[in-house]
Amino acid sequence: MRPLDFSSTPEVVSGQGLQLYIEHQENCYIYFFLLDSSNNLTPLYPTAPGYYNYGFPRGPILIPPGTQSFTFVPPPGEERFYLIGSAQRMFQLEKLTEEFSKNQQSSGQQDLLLREIEAAITTEDRQKKSIRAEDLEKVEVKVRTETGVATRTLRLTEVSSKEFYGRELIINHR
Repeated sequence: MRPLDFSSTPEVVSGQGLQLYIEHQENCYIYFFLLDSSNNLTPLYPTAPGYYNYGFPRGPILIPPGTQSFTFVPPPGEERFYLIGSAQRMFQLEKLTEEFSKNQQSSGQQDLLLREIEAAITTEDRQKKSIRAEDLEKVEVKVRTETGVATRTLRLTEVSSKEFYGRELIINHR
């Protein structure tokens, strides 16, 4: 695996793996979604209803965990990831995500959730603040593998924002 650079639109091919790294450095609410090349929306993080009812996780979170990875599958096209970080809990977004998770076959539920996500991140002021909040960092992380614990060095985008961060990350899937 290699890190993806989102300073431009990265390209991947079918069969390529992807693993996401998220870490809460401070108390904040993080939400992560995928709208794949087949136009299917998938909530990726948090993984369970009421996830933030009991506080905030600490340490690195790998999605999927361990050495597993997602695999890009046909059809090719744009894979859109939506990343939202907020100092305030986004109850409406959580509610729509829970409803969508119960009714994933409903295009109406997907449309409602997608509109809520896009409304949260598409204001011009929020877009500019989100881009300014990014900084590329070199980070060492320890991950559990089948043979023990390994250290990986990654170049990650660190986000430092006191109020809100929201970005649409696009991958060109060939």
